[in-house]
Amino acid sequence: EESLDFGEVEIGVTEVLHVELTNTGMEPLTLETNYTVSQFYLSKIDHPGSTLGVGDSCTFRVTFSPAFIGEVSDSFTIGEDICTLGLTGTGLDGPPICLVSQSFINFHNFIIGEDTEGRPFRIENTGGGTLEGTVTLVDDTGTFSVYSPYGGVFSLGHGDAINVVVSFDPSEAGVYNAEIDLGLECENVILRGEALVLEPDCYVSAPSLSFGEFVIGDNPQNRVSV
Repeated sequence: EESLDFGEVEIGVTEVLHVELTNTGMEPLTLETNYTVSQFYLSKIDHPGSTLGVGDSCTFRVTFSPAFIGEVSDSFTIGEDICTLGLTGTGLDGPPICLVSQSFINFHNFIIGEDTEGRPFRIENTGGGTLEGTVTLVDDTGTFSVYSPYGGVFSLGHGDAINVVVSFDPSEAGVYNAEIDLGLECENVILRGEALVLEPDCYVSAPSLSFGEFVIGDNPQNRVSV
């Protein structure tokens, strides 16, 4: 059994190693394209086929992305228990990493008076430690509003996330801009809204009606749509 040791890797970081596999047997070796166990991922990068011929070799890309602090050990079994690759690595607590799903939210061609669904975005800590911040709306126009859980204050460990919803409710036509401050660890979310007013419009199916000649006492009729 061969083995790979990734050493110490911070949470939120992906370490990459490469390993070469050679078929030294007497029969072709069946290969999968990808293998996943625990916090390790193995992918074939230079051999497009599903079998490895006798004497042939291929290279695998192996990654370790620790999800928690401590040592992790596992193994890949390749080719119906013919080859086994042992894997070890140790997760270390690293700094928080803020991932914001959207950095720009645009309410384009918003019709005043029509209902609008809120636009959500997600804040996630993909690193270690604790990601702390506050969802603060900076809006001089008073046309945007924000809903976030826990009163806007968040404290997220690795892999934790919250969803925030932004709404736009202008009373006059125009272009409005604002932003959401998420604290020092996260980028701000830029808000833009373009409000329109639907002006009333009158359409008449026939601009004029002619009844021609008719006998007094008759009741001729024409139709028009407005």
